[in-house]
Amino acid sequence: MKSVIPRILMIVILVGIAISCKDDSDGTVAPISQDISGQWQFILIPYQVYQDTTLINGQRGTDFEVYSSSTDEVFLKQTGNQVTGSLGPLKITGTINGNQVVLNVYEHPDGNYVKERPLNEMVHFSDMTLQLNEDMTMEGTGIYQPSIVYPYLTQNTLKVKATRIPYGFKSGLGNTAVSSWENELCKVLATITSWVISGLTDGIVRPMSSNCWLYHDGGGYFTFGHEGPGSVLPVFTTTLYYPFEVSCCHCREYGFNISLGGQNISYTVLKDLFLNHQPITNLAAKLGFSDINALIQAMDSFYSLTGEFALSLFYNCNTGSITLYANTQNGSQNEVLNEPLILSIASAFKAHASSVYVYAGNSINDNYYLRRSPAFICNTPIVVCYLFGTNKAEYN
Repeated sequence: MKSVIPRILMIVILVGIAISCKDDSDGTVAPISQDISGQWQFILIPYQVYQDTTLINGQRGTDFEVYSSSTDEVFLKQTGNQVTGSLGPLKITGTINGNQVVLNVYEHPDGNYVKERPLNEMVHFSDMTLQLNEDMTMEGTGIYQPSIVYPYLTQNTLKVKATRIPYGFKSGLGNTAVSSWENELCKVLATITSWVISGLTDGIVRPMSSNCWLYHDGGGYFTFGHEGPGSVLPVFTTTLYYPFEVSCCHCREYGFNISLGGQNISYTVLKDLFLNHQPITNLAAKLGFSDINALIQAMDSFYSLTGEFALSLFYNCNTGSITLYANTQNGSQNEVLNEPLILSIASAFKAHASSVYVYAGNSINDNYYLRRSPAFICNTPIVVCYLFGTNKAEYN
């Protein structure tokens, strides 16, 4: 009887081991999955990288270095074998099977950002296939879904390394994280714009909208609206376009359209504002004129040629360049670009930029190389400044 007991105990132990493991078809043994709920740091490492070769203002995509990005704002929650989560404004769904973790990333469609947007209204953007290691780290690869906005996106692949942040899990998954991301993005305008346009204005940041509201457009977000001037004071108002995608630190081509919108104020009111209300201290000097009368004379000539107009400035934080856009109702591009008003303003901007470019037309298409990532690490925004005009300017 005594010799039987040890054999029974051995059988129990072996059965227990067999139950706790799963024999895969390839002969490998997958451990029971552990709960991956928590806050994670994801490192996105370039693997296969498509670099644009289009020449834009003397530069190609191949001129910009590609390197890894990281974010510690990935929040995951596991329920059974289902995974949900968030990365800033992005939503994550997925599954875990043994040590295999598959995560699908969804972004918002173009338009006003709705924090509580249901998943079925979002756009499937990218996928990660990861292996969960015994030390509770994950590693694997990332790929992209086809994109209408940027067709070459699928030619990029990533290596992914993830580490769980101890005690980082927050209750109310996603809400706290998204609010934090939203607040940080809204702060970027003041921190960047203050030094970018301080030399052009009186140092006061005038957002196009009284409140920060996000508008998703292509591979990024406008922060204070995408139509100038947007403010009661229609002079030197500002918004920001912030490139944001699940990507390594990689420049890609972004396309913009700047077009003439409906009338905002009459030309008579605009002149009166400049002559009698001094909306910007030393406005004439900042635009390259000796005094306000010289500025008004140049404006009169310009308005006589073009009719309704809107002047905007884009500052590219990636290259340090400034582009001046003259949206006009009338006048050929060559005529507008050779007007004293445009020539003087472009010359005045040279002291504040690596290069200055000027374009004219009712609707203008232009392209930039911008660096993006899923964090506030290497992203290079566009500072958008509505200078002045009779009409609104629409930015897309």
